Amino acid sequence: MSDLDLVVALFLVESKLPESQWRPLWESFPENFPRSPLLYTTNENDFLKTHEPSLHSELELFKKTVESRWSTNPLLVSLKASEEEIANAIGLVQSRVFSIAIRDDARNQWEYSKCLTPFADLLNTCANPGRNVECVTNKESTFVECIAIAFIPSGTFLCTTYNLESDSHFWLNYGFVLPPDGRQESSLYSLYNRFDNLKIKEN
Repeated sequence: MSDLDLVVALFLVESKLPESQWRPLWESFPENFPRSPLLYTTNENDFLKTHEPSLHSELELFKKTVESRWSTNPLLVSLKASEEEIANAIGLVQSRVFSIAIRDDARNQWEYSKCLTPFADLLNTCANPGRNVECVTNKESTFVECIAIAFIPSGTFLCTTYNLESDSHFWLNYGFVLPPDGRQESSLYSLYNRFDNLKIKEN
């Protein structure tokens, strides 16, 4: 099982428990994550298939991969969560996890794992030139620390770079696409904005 699916499973179980020690974190989450491509409406899927068939194929493959993981793993199957609950939980968690270094004392080595890091989740993401904060694991204290790497004037957003992945990676995993910021505007970014207009018309 992937680290991500394990955290999603934790969320699905613990978020339903009133006595969960994670309750303050769950209550800070929105009730749903409609921006996730896994929750696109029929109109949005049809729009994508018509205007960007290659992206539609990429989304369909992404859906099948998720479905395969959640229909074959005994632990995940035992949760008996609906498709909508799974898609919503994946969107909520996937958009908030960070890969951080964790010390494995038993094997005396450091490993990277997907974890919920509430403080880091407060940061915005941006293209690399605009970042002013960096989050790292302090290998002496083993705590995750977020430090300023540039002068930050009062009222400025705190920004870090989640990763240097493609626009489609951001779209599938985080439910948004970064603005061009001097780069050539991608067809996906343009499409993402057209989706916003589509939703307005639907409403």
